[in-house]
Amino acid sequence: MRIALFLPHVGVFGGVRRFLELGNSWSRMGHGVTLYHPEGVAPAWLPFAGRVERLERSASERSDLAISADPHTLAAFLAAPAGQHLYYCVIEGDAAIARVAREGGVRLA
Repeated sequence: MRIALFLPHVGVFGGVRRFLELGNSWSRMGHGVTLYHPEGVAPAWLPFAGRVERLERSASERSDLAISADPHTLAAFLAAPAGQHLYYCVIEGDAAIARVAREGGVRLA
């Protein structure tokens, strides 16, 4: 499976760590994982086994599953060609929820 992850950055934060560790687990299972974020550089504080690309590359690379938990990368996440989109809400009052709820085909977690 090709899995696309969307983050606003790869700084030292719990939510970022969650995505990096999930990506590493999925990579070890044999899935192709690509992390998209604005700078497109690998995190310096935690190894990441998948690919890392600049956010704008997501529009031209198809995935089976796109996952985001970030309102700052929402537009790129929604525009990314994927078989399924999953928005993982981690913050109470997330401003992106209303837009995600209006989008067809986006699952909420």
